Amino acid sequence: TGEEYILDSLAKLGDSANIFTSTFTMITVLLLIFSIYRQKEFLEKTDRQTVNSTFFPMFERFCNIKLDEDDLIEFNTTLDAYLMDVADSVSDDDLISGWEEVYDKYNNGSSKAFKYYFLNLFQLLSYINEEVYPNSEQQAILLSKTIRANLSQAQLTLLMYNSIGM
Repeated sequence: TGEEYILDSLAKLGDSANIFTSTFTMITVLLLIFSIYRQKEFLEKTDRQTVNSTFFPMFERFCNIKLDEDDLIEFNTTLDAYLMDVADSVSDDDLISGWEEVYDKYNNGSSKAFKYYFLNLFQLLSYINEEVYPNSEQQAILLSKTIRANLSQAQLTLLMYNSIGM
């Protein structure tokens, strides 16, 4: 009959509309996945550019702070001698307070660059920890190694003492 033919034609038309809807939905999902992938690539590139424009100027400022190597060696020698003299004869609390006295004397007197050196080093390491590490552990390790490569043995010893004193 005529009505069944019309209903059959409309059903076929509806089925073909479902095919188009499914096809367009699949294309939309694929385009969404592609745009997310491209956005991730762009953000990684932007993160690298941000690190380069932020970290390296900070690192350059840090490298320009000059600590007299002779002062560092003298400080380390004085502190080592103090620690050797009193290590067995005083309690841990007295040892630390005596160490702080030697440290403060050097920090406040001998070298004006001393404070700024460690403040800048702290800022560099904080930047790596807070801004770089959450996004790229490998890049954080590389930047930390860059800093470490620029520290002498005397500076590393002083860094250890500074870490204890903080």
